[in-house]
Amino acid sequence: MESSYPCKFDISAVEGGYKVTFYCIAVDKSHTVDVYDYHTIDQVLIAAWNESKKYFNRCHQCGAWVCDEHYNEDVMKCIFCQPK
Repeated sequence: MESSYPCKFDISAVEGGYKVTFYCIAVDKSHTVDVYDYHTIDQVLIAAWNESKKYFNRCHQCGAWVCDEHYNEDVMKCIFCQPK
């Protein structure tokens, strides 16, 4: 189970649940998930991140979460650690 999330995210209450938005650290590209039927914020974040993490890549050097546009897939690093 993933234990870390992008450093940029928003969480807000919506009727019956929560809306969670995770952002790429480089730009405001984001992915938003509505989460229902969880009782704690930790459970909400885990459920939302499990759905959202497929839209992000983790840099193998600095650990930052970035979108595909800001990820150098050839070396598995963000473009700040290894430009394309």
